Amino acid sequence: MRSFTPKTIFIASLLATLPLGAAYASSGGGDYPNPAAMQGSRLSAVLNQAGGVRDAITDAHRGREIGASEARMLESRTGGVIRTAERVAAENHGRMPATSYKQVLRRLDNIDQRLLMDTGSGFAIGDGGDTGHYPSG
Repeated sequence: MRSFTPKTIFIASLLATLPLGAAYASSGGGDYPNPAAMQGSRLSAVLNQAGGVRDAITDAHRGREIGASEARMLESRTGGVIRTAERVAAENHGRMPATSYKQVLRRLDNIDQRLLMDTGSGFAIGDGGDTGHYPSG
């Protein structure tokens, strides 16, 4: 078994800390990330997620998996989530607090789960005796 010399340990620790030091310096130091780098990233994520839900609603309606009234209702709920996210971001100088971000994503997930249930794409839970399609969560 080979023993580590102090020189080997020093070089290894130096190499291990170089990437961390560069990340620390680029973030402006401290425990917090660079605010300019975080600007709007949560809002962008919400808008992208909402766009995906809207596309799924449109596809389900075109594929005649859901009716026009159900598509309108899901689209309206999605629009409400988008407006909420934009309002929260505007109130917080372009940023979304973590709690609001989680709540908005949860609302989008509920809409998506509703769409899955309406199209029959929900996954089965249990033995299937009662058709077993329930939203996850």
